[in-house]
Amino acid sequence: MTKLIIKPKNWGSFQHYRNRRPPWIKLHRTILDDFDYQGLHLASKALAPCLWLIASEQDEGHIEVDLTKLAWRLRVSQSEIDFAIKELISKGFFVIASGSLASCLQSAIPERETETEAEGETEIATLLSAKGQRIPVQEIMSLYNEICVPLGRPMASVMNKKRQQAVRKVWQQSEYARDLGWWREYFQSAMKIEYMAKGFTNPDGSGWKGADFDYLLQEKAIVKVVEHSA
Repeated sequence: MTKLIIKPKNWGSFQHYRNRRPPWIKLHRTILDDFDYQGLHLASKALAPCLWLIASEQDEGHIEVDLTKLAWRLRVSQSEIDFAIKELISKGFFVIASGSLASCLQSAIPERETETEAEGETEIATLLSAKGQRIPVQEIMSLYNEICVPLGRPMASVMNKKRQQAVRKVWQQSEYARDLGWWREYFQSAMKIEYMAKGFTNPDGSGWKGADFDYLLQEKAIVKVVEHSA
């Protein structure tokens, strides 16, 4: 199967020397005021310069997308690399030099995981409420990443079947939850609760790391957040 090859957009603007594997690359200060770059999720924003450096090792700025190797080299999870590359391509920071985005990224993930994600993606497209309304599960996960990840919460990158079912349950049970504005306020309110945002440590050393996406989809978490902010 053809490997996915990506390269930074406008690669020539990053170059200082024309030789291969230069000791450094250009990073323009204007990126601080780049609206699209600052709008990236925190993981994508952090990984972009690392990927630019890897690109500098090849004359044409090419990166072969092998999630296992990239995850090891950058010391992050495969799901974080997968999420970052997809977002950086969709936002125009990287372009596809050869191969296919969907097939090649999926082929780098273990077979069972690929099947599970593929099943989930199929259901995302058709996930409906009992009244036939489309449930914006992907947008809800994106809101969590936008609001909670910058505050230290772990990123959620796969909308699997379990998460879809959890979102659907909340959506069905409360008419207030059938609006993305409610979800935004919910995640914002959760992050104002210190133990949810930062976790806690007991005197005996035990503790909890804080709320992640799956925890915040539970009924008990929603009750705690709603009652706390009421």
